[in-house]
Amino acid sequence: MTNSRLPTVIIAILGILSMVVGLLLSIITPEIRFYALVLIAFGIILVVVAAIVDFRRVRGAVTSRRGKVQHQHRLDGRHLCRYHRTRECH
Repeated sequence: MTNSRLPTVIIAILGILSMVVGLLLSIITPEIRFYALVLIAFGIILVVVAAIVDFRRVRGAVTSRRGKVQHQHRLDGRHLCRYHRTRECH
């Protein structure tokens, strides 16, 4: 991770932490549910801002082909298509 992406990661972590704290507050103390929902909304906004700021990295993670199983060949020469997003199995 480079230093240029560190602020984005911190924003995303703070957003997730804000959502978790808001969820816990809404469960533990229902009297302040409104403030917990505001905290959850603030966390969602932070995560969305982090995703927009670092869009190329997020897009690469979503569209990356790493870790996807494409074809498994059987002994009789036919193949089984497991998970393939970019084109139809043939």
